[in-house]
Parts: sequence; structure tokens; C-alpha cells
Amino acid sequence: MKRRSPKIATGFTLVELLVVIAIIGVLVALLLPAVQAAREAARRTQCTNQLKQIGLAILNFSDTKKVFPTGGTVIVPKIEDYVVGGTPLGPKKQGLGWGYQILPFLEQANLANITTSAQLNSAVVPQYFCPSRRSPVTRNTVVSPLLAVTLSDYGGAIPCGYSDYTQTTKNSPITSGTRGGPVDSRNLRRERFFGGPGSTYILQVPDDEIYQGVIVRTPYRLQGSAGSRGGIQYVPARNVTQTISSAQISDGTSNTLMVSEKFVRPDLYEGDSSSDDRGWSDGWDPDTMRSTCWPPRQDSLSGTTDDTLYGPEADVVDFGSAHPGGINAVFADGSVHVITYDVDPFVFDYLGDREDGQIVDMSQF
Repeated sequence: MKRRSPKIATGFTLVELLVVIAIIGVLVALLLPAVQAAREAARRTQCTNQLKQIGLAILNFSDTKKVFPTGGTVIVPKIEDYVVGGTPLGPKKQGLGWGYQILPFLEQANLANITTSAQLNSAVVPQYFCPSRRSPVTRNTVVSPLLAVTLSDYGGAIPCGYSDYTQTTKNSPITSGTRGGPVDSRNLRRERFFGGPGSTYILQVPDDEIYQGVIVRTPYRLQGSAGSRGGIQYVPARNVTQTISSAQISDGTSNTLMVSEKFVRPDLYEGDSSSDDRGWSDGWDPDTMRSTCWPPRQDSLSGTTDDTLYGPEADVVDFGSAHPGGINAVFADGSVHVITYDVDPFVFDYLGDREDGQIVDMSQF
């Protein structure tokens, strides 16, 4: 009589299977941060390269025009008002900001040739979006629901502003209050950096204003309209900073911040109604210009704390990014640097001023 040999189990037991799953879970937990860090490093590198392209375009613009691009005049300027005979006006009279003016030098000449607002404002400029934050976003403006605009993640730098063209008193949250104390926000509203009182600050003519950055407000204002008697007229603004050349950056181009990443709340990545709603082709507005008066910070929802420290305007005029550690910034020599979030507030404002006599060592930021 033949005996049957007992069957030998060849599969996993439940305990062994659970152990394997646990090991895989641990490996994934260990590898995931490394993968995320690698992806963020790649995104930061792309952001850095885009700022290098922007910086090079601005420098090529400066070499050609002999001055740096300007920041435009007013909110939502119409390209139709700033093109004469099919040719866009130069930086001295151009109402649209630096993002529009450098298009031919950013290999976007096809966009620079557009002469209608509807087409231009909704056009996508890939270099103007940081991949760590968002993909290109096009939305309708609040003031013109039928006018779609494409947003931007970068802004030109404005240092703390003077109270008037005499340059006697500099308004600054870092002198009114510090990281450890409150700010008198009544005197530090956005009009100190963009000109004009209250909610109509951006609609005011650029008279009696001094701007100490590289990209300054367009020193002309528009009067009249195409259909009015006398038509459109371009009138010089009174007591304002004129267009800036390299020779006027007395602190040195390698010491002066030109363009950097904007602060945007994560819940407003699709656009908001005050500082990220007019698009990259906007004029003198927080959409395209930001202030070094406030230290940069990482995108967050913690607006209340920052309101206490720096005043309620911080969310709409300061620099920031979605990157951990610090913002990417291009300087007036075309170099790109990371400025940490814990940079000294005074040092950061020195970087935004082209002629304050404060030379900043790279190790300070």
C-alpha cells in the first residue's frame, strides 16, 4: 500500500503577507519625500531658468532702448491707446507694464504684434508662470467680465516709498514696526507704493512720486480718448522719476533686485479680486509690481499674523513663492539668486533700492 506524502504549503501565510505589505509601506514612506524633493528641485530649476530668460530679455531691452522697461501707468491699460501707426509706444509713454514691453526680447514677438486688448490680455506667456505654484491661469477680470486675462507669478521690485518727490521721509513697515511689533498700517497703505489715495490709488495720474527701483512708473499720463475732441494726448507727469538707465543704478546692478516671485495665497491660485486679477499685461498695479518693503514669505493662508506684523496691505504687495526656503529673484545684472524667507527686512529693502548706498553682501540673504 502506497503512502501519500503530506502536501507542503508553498504560498504566503497571512502573517508573511502582512509583513511584506508593511515593509513596502515603510519603503514608500521613505522614498516619497525624496521623490517630492526631486520634483520640487526640478520645478525650482525651471522657475530659475524662466527668471534668467526674463532678466536677459530686460537687459537686451535696455541695450536696445538705452533704458530699462517701465511699469506702465494705470490699472488695465488698453493696448489700443498705446499703439501709434501699428507700433507700440516706447517705455517713456507705454501704459502697459514691463511684462508687455519685453515680449520681443523674450521670443514672443508674435504677442508683441497684437493690437487688441481681448487677444493680448488672454495670451499665455509660459515664462510668466512658476511650475511650483500653478499652470497658466486665464480668468475673467472683475471690472470687465467679458475681458479674459492670463495671470503672472512675477513682479517688478519697488522699494519702500518716499512720502513725496522731495525724498524727505521714507515710509516703511520696517521702521514703523518690526517682526516683533505692530505696524501703523494707516500710513502704509498700498498708495504709498503705487500712488494715489484709497481705493482709487491706481487710477491717479503719476504726479509727485519718486520710485527708487529699476523698473519705475511710466512718466507720462494719457489724456483724452480716440473718439474725443482732440483725440489721445500723452502728457508728461509732474515731479516723477524718469526712465532708468544702467548708469543710474549706483548701488551696482549685481546688488539691485529687479524682478522676483509674487506672494499668492494658495486658495487664490485661480486669481483674486485685488492683486492677482489683471494679468501679465497690466500697468502699474500689484499684478505686475511688488514692494520690498515687506520681507518675502512662503505662500500660505496665515494672513492674520502678517496683518498684525506688517499691516493688511502685505498680502497684496509683497513678494513670496510656493518654494520652500525662499524666493527666486533676478537682479539687474541678469543673475538669479535665492532670497531666504528669514532675510533681514532692512537687507531685503536695500536690495530693491538702486541708489540707497547700501551694498549688501550675498551671505546676508
